[in-house]
Amino acid sequence: MSDPTATLLLPQIDSWLDPFAALEEPLLLHLRPLPDADPDEQWQLPQGLDGEAVYEAWSRIVDALPATLRERVWAKTYDPLPDELTLLAPDGRYEHAPLYAATVAQADVDRLAELLGHLRRAAYGAGDTGDLDQILQLTASYRSEHQRQVGVEDVVQSVAAAIAVLQQQPDADTELLLAVVEPAEPGTRIVLTDQQEAAYQRVIDRFTAATATSRLDAELNRFTA
Repeated sequence: MSDPTATLLLPQIDSWLDPFAALEEPLLLHLRPLPDADPDEQWQLPQGLDGEAVYEAWSRIVDALPATLRERVWAKTYDPLPDELTLLAPDGRYEHAPLYAATVAQADVDRLAELLGHLRRAAYGAGDTGDLDQILQLTASYRSEHQRQVGVEDVVQSVAAAIAVLQQQPDADTELLLAVVEPAEPGTRIVLTDQQEAAYQRVIDRFTAATATSRLDAELNRFTA
């Protein structure tokens, strides 16, 4: 029997894409065992955390993303992409942040959620978490060199934002919007109906609440133009 999968509605918003992409370096890379290294040179992970399995789960989810989303975040381009979906409000006045469909394995999402639990315990010194606290500190230092000052709690919050969208619970709104975007050909221009617009606003509100770190983020998540 194949593993259960879920078709998710994924938003093209920086407050989700950036944290999801940032999981890899250096956080997930530090969790992977070093090849041919002495056991004493390896990071000690808490019982039940398989760093290689977590990295592979994240990689499979990356592979499941639509090519446009991967190009948007890894190429760091803000120019219009030819295969990008265009979502317009019913009056055509506003262009919304696009939504896409992706089918992922539930086990892979669960792996990332388990990692978040370990990271939270490490951040707050709850129980035996091995060297995770040091990995978190190294990750915070790395990010502080490339952006504003980042602390361990910020790293954990970023991981939580990355996973929150993947853990979304399906409802009538997500099903309605998936029925619009999942069958759409790349580059399709879609004008939402009033019902779809209302669903979009409720869904994007949930994504924003789960991922945005400021009121400005919340407003920018709604529109691309």
